[in-house]
Amino acid sequence: MIEKQFDAIDKGDIEALVENKKAERRTLEYKVALPLGTDEAKREFLSDISSFANSAGGDILYGITDERDENNQATGRPQEATGLSAVNETSEQLRLESLIRDGIDRRIAGIQIKAIPGFPSGPVILVRVPRSWLAPHMVTFKNLSRFYARNSAGKYQLDVGEIRSGFALSESAPEKIRAFRTDRLARIVSGDGPVSLDTNRMMVLHLFPISAVENRSGTDVSREANRLSHRIVPLSAQAWSQRFNADGFLTYDTREWGESKRKASTYVQVFRSGALEITNQRLLIRAVVEHDTIIPMGAFEKQLLEAVARFVRFQREVGITPPIVLMLSLLGVKDFALTTGTYDVTDSKIDRDMLTAPDILIEDFSFEPDILLRPVIDFLWQAAGLADSPNYGPDGRWKERNG
Repeated sequence: MIEKQFDAIDKGDIEALVENKKAERRTLEYKVALPLGTDEAKREFLSDISSFANSAGGDILYGITDERDENNQATGRPQEATGLSAVNETSEQLRLESLIRDGIDRRIAGIQIKAIPGFPSGPVILVRVPRSWLAPHMVTFKNLSRFYARNSAGKYQLDVGEIRSGFALSESAPEKIRAFRTDRLARIVSGDGPVSLDTNRMMVLHLFPISAVENRSGTDVSREANRLSHRIVPLSAQAWSQRFNADGFLTYDTREWGESKRKASTYVQVFRSGALEITNQRLLIRAVVEHDTIIPMGAFEKQLLEAVARFVRFQREVGITPPIVLMLSLLGVKDFALTTGTYDVTDSKIDRDMLTAPDILIEDFSFEPDILLRPVIDFLWQAAGLADSPNYGPDGRWKERNG
């Protein structure tokens, strides 16, 4: 795999691979042409894609000729970056995405495709396949039903034992993610979080990449989080500080808040694996309206939507790839009512101290926050006695309103 974030890869990076004769390996493969025409070419393409996803991930570069030995056998080293002639970049990307979607089961999240221009015959097309944490994926094109993985020699077909092991790993992932959430909420409630909070009444948002289940790659995004700390300013913070800590990197507000006037009300914990824990107490206002404690849902929903877009964008910038599990929890909210308008509140109140909304899977970065989060937002309204959020219009999109 090219050691660079996908969006930053350019012509110079491809030329450097050729100039330095960087050989194919477990995470890198060169192809002269795209899979065109025959079913066999399409099967080969899909087996390549699934083998990367079922292993460590990797890059496939189309438009690179192989260096040959004295017997005219491919050496695995690049000879020249010629590019691809007569290629419509947009339609080709759509064709490849469609082929992957229809020819592999389960769906592989996070595949990225782009054309890199500037070569003699046309663009080089780069396909980046992330390691999948929902593996193993099976090639189903034309009823093939085959599982593939990769080693240093290239792709190979998985045997029954390897397939069984792959399914066992993917099935354990949800359990480990739930355990992470449970542990983190217990720490926060017991006062063992990264900063001292004024109360246990708060919103907690977790954005957990499935790659963080085992973090076999040894990813540590702490230094990148420090460099990009302006991207992870805590919610509602007017003055904030930052520091490395035992879990990774932390930003937290420093404005006087609450009864103690010394404790924080909001923080963002970046774990080394790229998982995020975002907390905020200011979104749950302990204001009295006819003796009701309320959550101003117009402002709450707006900040939640903006927060998810901003923090997932940060994860992308530090090299995290989907799928990412979104988990929202509200702590200390028993007997809270929700605002349905500027002065109106729900007749019924939340009947429990802790609300844990349904998990949401972010499969790729091209999501619409309001559409993605609607099940979570509707869940909060249902907890207070209404069927769904009144802040969504007939078109299914969120509309800003008072309250």
